Formats: sequence, C-alpha cells, structure tokens
Amino acid sequence: MTLDDMVNAASIFLNEKYPKFTLNTERINVILNLTNLDFFKLWTGLPEEWMPGKPVTKRGWQVNRHNTEALKTFQVTNQTANVVQSTGALPFGTLAYPSDMVHVTRLGYYNTQTSRYRPVEILEDEELDDVLGDAIVAPALEYPVATYQNTGFNIYPGTIQIMSLSYLRLPVTPVYATIQVGPINAYDPTNSIQIEWPTYLYNDFLNLFLKYIGEAAKSPDMVQLSELRNKEGV
Repeated sequence: MTLDDMVNAASIFLNEKYPKFTLNTERINVILNLTNLDFFKLWTGLPEEWMPGKPVTKRGWQVNRHNTEALKTFQVTNQTANVVQSTGALPFGTLAYPSDMVHVTRLGYYNTQTSRYRPVEILEDEELDDVLGDAIVAPALEYPVATYQNTGFNIYPGTIQIMSLSYLRLPVTPVYATIQVGPINAYDPTNSIQIEWPTYLYNDFLNLFLKYIGEAAKSPDMVQLSELRNKEGV
C-alpha cells in the first residue's frame, strides 16, 4: 500500500458524506505526520497506561515479540562512541546522546581486562548516591552504571573510554508529493516518501489516518469507524 492508496481510500469515505471537505496536499502531509508520530508512540508504549507503582505499558520494545517486530525497522544497533572523561573529586565519563535517539534499548562496553562484553546498568538519579557510596556494589569495570543527564549519559567508573549502545529512532516523516499534470495535481511517486512501517501494519496505520481526517472533517462517523477498526484489528 502506497501513500496514494491511503489517500484514495480516505477520499472514498470523505466523498460519500463530506464532498465539500478538501483533502489537499498540505492537509494530507500534516495528518500523515501526526499519524506517523502517534503510531510510533502507540507501539513504543503509551505513558497514559502507566499506573502508580507499575510503570508498564501494553506495548513497547520487547514487551513481546510482536511489538519488537513492529519496531525493529527503527532500531539503530551497536553504535560505538567515545566517552568524554571528566575531572574532579568524583570522576565519571559522559556519553553524548545520538541526535536521533528516542529510546535506548541497550548500553554496554567491552572490558579489555577480562575480554568480556559487559552491560551497563542505567540507574535512577536517586539510586546513584547509594551505589557510589557502597564499597560492595560500587561501580567497577565489570559492573558499570550510568544515569541520564540533559545531554548524555554519565558513566561510572570514569575510566571507561568507549561505549556501545543501541536505540530506537523516530520513523522518517512520510511525504505525499504531487506533480502538475494538465489541470490537476497528480500523485508523484518519485518524490513521495513512503511510511517505514512493516506492510502488515499498513491497515492499522490507515485506520489512524482516517481518524485524523474524520476529526478534521468533523465526521463522527469516520472517527467511530476508525476507532472500531483499530479496536477489533480489522
């Protein structure tokens, strides 16, 4: 299914009840972008589903195999990066976030002293002081830790020089392009940017796309239909 197929499907629904609503190129691309971002948010896990003491969502990276397969296109794997060493009483390293990172899926490094790959545990800020002050579980080359900071991870111990991480990026923004053919603007497949989602999810993407169009056209019928189709998975 191409973007042209999606727009044609949406036009069929609109023309039946709302023939005066114009689905022009600008509107199509705005709605496509919103749909793309919301679809990604849906699959990575809705924060609205969290409960006090139970920050778990129905969907998300590796919640189950189906979710992982849906998001695998957006995983950037095994990126190595240099750790910038700090100076001070409590040395640590800083690993800058990749510019396209949305969610880190793994963080690790290769310990040359033991010739082993080691995972890096990501701590909450409030946990760091207890770990740093504990002689038994203090960060070591075999058991490093990290915390989120505003521009990157702080890495402990500060002697680690190279890290490896995998993360999820945002899907590319789809673009519905047109070209002038006589008196009309026709679909331009060459300059259009298709959605990156797996083919078997196109129908779900289309349902969400239709919901946005229904809201823009003030069509409760379209909104209800798309919500029902998404709920029932058809």
